Amino acid sequence: MGDNLNGNRNTYHLVLVIKYRGVLISEEFFDSLMAIFMKIALEHGIVVRQVNWEFDHIHVLFEAEPGTDLDEFVKSYQTISSEIMKKHYPIIKGRLWIRDFWQENYFIATTDEADIEDIRRYIETQREKRPYYKDFGI
Repeated sequence: MGDNLNGNRNTYHLVLVIKYRGVLISEEFFDSLMAIFMKIALEHGIVVRQVNWEFDHIHVLFEAEPGTDLDEFVKSYQTISSEIMKKHYPIIKGRLWIRDFWQENYFIATTDEADIEDIRRYIETQREKRPYYKDFGI
């Protein structure tokens, strides 16, 4: 299961959605979200391989050691990014009625060698009409 790209590390596809599927993400906003994600990922030994976004959600393909507490990592990211983004982008407070920025639930799945290219293409095409895509190389 997922033991594919980097020795014994597992590969995951993560999708995080804005509360109420609020249309908030812009290129500048996404860059800020990813700077926070990269910092927290580094602290957890996570290697980001690919990211993309739509106006109400983000996709991240990443690698982590098998024993990594992914729920703790995602919850930490959601909490910290929510606080930072609301502080730097006051428009968020007017668009979301409650304290939370992210939906509590998220999608995460392991990938295997056969699925990786399909998932990479899927993530890449999320913004075909509005191109913004970062590939950190594998």
